[in-house]
Amino acid sequence: MMIRIPRLLLISANFLLIVLAFAAGILAYMLFLNTSPFPKTEVFPIELLIGIAILCPLLLGTGLLGCCGLYRLSPGCLKIFICSLLLLCGVYGLLGHLAMREMDASFATSMADQMWKGATNDTKGTIMREFRCCGWEEGASASDYPTVDPNEAQVLSKLCMASTSCSGPVTEYRIALARSIMVVMFSTLGFVVLIMLLATWMLLALKTKLSEKGKRRDLEGCHGDKTTVTVNGGRR
Repeated sequence: MMIRIPRLLLISANFLLIVLAFAAGILAYMLFLNTSPFPKTEVFPIELLIGIAILCPLLLGTGLLGCCGLYRLSPGCLKIFICSLLLLCGVYGLLGHLAMREMDASFATSMADQMWKGATNDTKGTIMREFRCCGWEEGASASDYPTVDPNEAQVLSKLCMASTSCSGPVTEYRIALARSIMVVMFSTLGFVVLIMLLATWMLLALKTKLSEKGKRRDLEGCHGDKTTVTVNGGRR
């Protein structure tokens, strides 16, 4: 009973870790290939994107390691599992810090400006369509962003006649996106800390059980040594 409760809780928690790993992997894959169903992924902060991609193997490996330790009831595996959880805490804390930094208005403006300058004309056209804006500064025109597709050129021309620059909407979106990522990262960090506490509870309970078994074995051995058998007047 002492081991059963934390073991059941940890099994459920490890299952969620594996689900999170696949979710992080799919999201990173879609964002890297720009095939995400979420709009405006062209302006996704690259540092956070790389961090989400790194989380996938870390989460998967930690979840599988935890399942192995729970199946074998191995103190060694559980210790490695706890160390992996500590590493995950560090990664989530770092990503949360990066997201908080992105929420600063001046920093977000600077990073959005760098992103725009490094983007191709096709990417800029996509951003202008999604944000319903034109160029990075006021007074931009569609001719500043030549495109092969004449239909797209026509759409951009209409946007530039009726819309403002993209710097404001893109910066605001990056700040809002960073705020959402920060909430997710710190919430998941709390979940990982909870798993780590459960794993520590499980490890202590397992050590106590193994210690009690060892003491019982020693006592049985002592009783066995004191048992004597008399054969033909002798003692064995």
